[in-house]
Amino acid sequence: MKKREGHLKTTSVNYDLNTNDSFAHLTNYSVQKYHSEFSKFHIGNEVSFKDFQKALSSNHKTRFVTVNDIFMKIQDIIKISFKSVDLIF
Repeated sequence: MKKREGHLKTTSVNYDLNTNDSFAHLTNYSVQKYHSEFSKFHIGNEVSFKDFQKALSSNHKTRFVTVNDIFMKIQDIIKISFKSVDLIF
């Protein structure tokens, strides 16, 4: 698979499944820039793929996960989404 370069958007607060706090769920820059702790975890609430891979490698020692694994899952979800719309029309 082709090496990808880019960045991921992050939030200003820790993720919490039990909250309706938009800042915990939406990584969009236009939303996050208004939070008082914008850039608390990452400058500009962005992390490079390389740095994200480092975090994956250090936090998931029992099951090695790569950025490419995640991209493949995203591609699968996109394909399924397009197929579901195609069935409607």
